[in-house]
Amino acid sequence: TVGGSLTSPVTLVPLIRQSPSGSGPDPAAAPMLSWQPIRGEKGVNWHATTVRVDVLAYVRRGASTADAVSSALQPALRTQLQVVRALLDMGDTGFDEDGAALPTFRALHFQPPGWAHVVTTVYPMPADDNEEATAAAEQNLRDRRLQIHARLGLQADRPLFRLANALTFDGGANGEGGGGGRLSDVHVGLPAAPVQGGSVHLVSGHYDYHHYMQDKFDDKGWGC
Repeated sequence: TVGGSLTSPVTLVPLIRQSPSGSGPDPAAAPMLSWQPIRGEKGVNWHATTVRVDVLAYVRRGASTADAVSSALQPALRTQLQVVRALLDMGDTGFDEDGAALPTFRALHFQPPGWAHVVTTVYPMPADDNEEATAAAEQNLRDRRLQIHARLGLQADRPLFRLANALTFDGGANGEGGGGGRLSDVHVGLPAAPVQGGSVHLVSGHYDYHHYMQDKFDDKGWGC
């Protein structure tokens, strides 16, 4: 049952029985998508891709977990898969399609400054998950991000929907406003430094503070 005050989303992973239940002739199975290509004399060309679905749903206080899954999570998952299908049908992936593989699709959550609700979008991502490919994906997604700004009435003077702005709920957050287990806006509430001749430098927006060797990332020798 969902209730009380929550400081972060509750992670729910829907599971379906895979062993026979004894109530029917066929055993229950995990959810799956099946696709049958059109048969023809010349054959067909097909490509495989990976879809990383991730939904964030709001449910009423006191709702049971089963009710949350059936009334919120399942419809949201179906909608997200329909978005991916629409992107594929329109060919609107942001990548050249002369290669042998389609991009993967990843759902990301964002929270623009001052917004109480989260915005979820699906991005086509390169199949190779490396720094160079990610940088190229950021450039390919620029026009898409500008469209999101325009549709939501957000100014285009700073990026709010880059990959680094995405919220995470597994102990850290890279999005606007922070979240998870990291410290955000650590300068707020600190008194002015008593340094003679010192100057104050301000930032626009929010930021997260990362300490030395955080997230098991070896940054020895990088300097303090």
